[in-house]
Amino acid sequence: MGDATMVMGDIVLLEDQVNPVMDVALQNGLEVTALHNHFFWDSPKVMFMHMGGMGEAGQLADTVGKVFARLRETRGGKGRVPRASIDPARSKLDAAQLDALVGQKGTYKDGVYKVTVGRTVRMHGHEMGKAMGVNTWAAFAGTSQQAVVDGDFAMLESELHPVLRALRAANIDVVAIHNHMTGEAPRMMFLHYWGVGPAGSTRARSSLGTGPHHRAYSAVSPQRNACPCPCRHGRLPSSPVRAPRSSLLARWGAPGAQIAMIRHAFVAGAKLVSSEHFNRVG
Repeated sequence: MGDATMVMGDIVLLEDQVNPVMDVALQNGLEVTALHNHFFWDSPKVMFMHMGGMGEAGQLADTVGKVFARLRETRGGKGRVPRASIDPARSKLDAAQLDALVGQKGTYKDGVYKVTVGRTVRMHGHEMGKAMGVNTWAAFAGTSQQAVVDGDFAMLESELHPVLRALRAANIDVVAIHNHMTGEAPRMMFLHYWGVGPAGSTRARSSLGTGPHHRAYSAVSPQRNACPCPCRHGRLPSSPVRAPRSSLLARWGAPGAQIAMIRHAFVAGAKLVSSEHFNRVG
């Protein structure tokens, strides 16, 4: 750590406070490393969000103070509760459009569009993959104008924060971050999410760049400060704490555009794409 200071801790909060407080932590360079419950049958339902960061002591204290301030601001039911009245039996989704926006072939059955992408780990000398639940998935119901989305991301630890930033940039709520297994290699984290809004948005897609390399680069290149091409998308926002560098996702997001940002989270979480892949799926 050298001259840097480390901060680690938990935030105890209600469900409607989770994502507003998480936003402040992420925007100020802290890492969110777990989100889960510690109890059964508690009322009101209490969640625990684990955070950490490194930096100069005074700046870290200021950042933690901002997190506590948002916690106070959202007390008493002042947090965010997404609401939607969706009947899957009346869904009217364009599956072909969603396939193109997500960049994967999904299934559309009983009013629910679902896409699943497997990953592979080894446990106890055996390979485990998609069929054993090591997968990323998203399920949609509703219409193009108003839909709900639910799903998981299976990610390496290094992929967690690009995915978190992509989802929160689209105002999609993160509802859990934890592990599903022990002893697997590589180590796999799981993030559960829920969102309400338009099922797809070409506005968000266009805001994320005009070519395949822009989209692939923003999601899978945490080692650079900016896109290397002449597009001049700009450099990452500065932060008082050492934040993960793949924050371009958060800057380019269009709130409410579920599909476009989930596609980018798919890229960041599963490392599915190369420029050739984007050329194939548009």
